[in-house]
Amino acid sequence: MTSTAEEFYDDASSRAAYLRHRHGGASSPNVVMEQPNLVEMLGDLSGSPVLDLGSGDGSTAPLVRQLGAARYVGIDASMAMVELARVQHAADGVDFWRIAIEELSTELST
Repeated sequence: MTSTAEEFYDDASSRAAYLRHRHGGASSPNVVMEQPNLVEMLGDLSGSPVLDLGSGDGSTAPLVRQLGAARYVGIDASMAMVELARVQHAADGVDFWRIAIEELSTELST
């Protein structure tokens, strides 16, 4: 059993199980509940930058860009998820960084 989010998502079998669930179509809570509510809450993002904490495989990036965000930065503790996001969502104005949320304030202050 893994002990951190980074270790969990860097484990190939755990990552595969998460991605199957995350992208499970109409049965995925992300598709059914999270995305419609996120769109409603965010509204028009024209010209705004967006920082996504715990971005995972970056599936929110295209949605945020469709809402008009000028720039999207996703951070995640898992290098495997960041690499996947970079491959799947390579576009101008979209970046992914490997930073654990717990380290974020330290990273920004240096």
